[in-house]
Amino acid sequence: MDEKSPIPSVNGSAFSSCLNLANFNITPGILTERCGLADVINGYAGIAVPHDAVHLSRALSEMLANDSLKTEFGKRGRKLVEEKYNWQKIAAQVEGLYTAVMAWQPG
Repeated sequence: MDEKSPIPSVNGSAFSSCLNLANFNITPGILTERCGLADVINGYAGIAVPHDAVHLSRALSEMLANDSLKTEFGKRGRKLVEEKYNWQKIAAQVEGLYTAVMAWQPG
């Protein structure tokens, strides 16, 4: 694979670290609809497909055949990571969630 080959993510995690790293490296992603980022990525920085081999294969073929699509999705993915999904912002969100949970008082 060259540096612009798409990275598939099919694990169904809420936040795909593999996809985040791919986007940071200006590499487009192909993920299944089970991934928590499917709505964010689909059509913007990659392609989201149903969780089966046929759809994943078609999406990979489509992406590999279209250099301009790979380049555009890769650039958008990098921008998305820089603006929203960088580790500093993710850590701040998690810290805010933990702070809110610790401050919660029942009743």
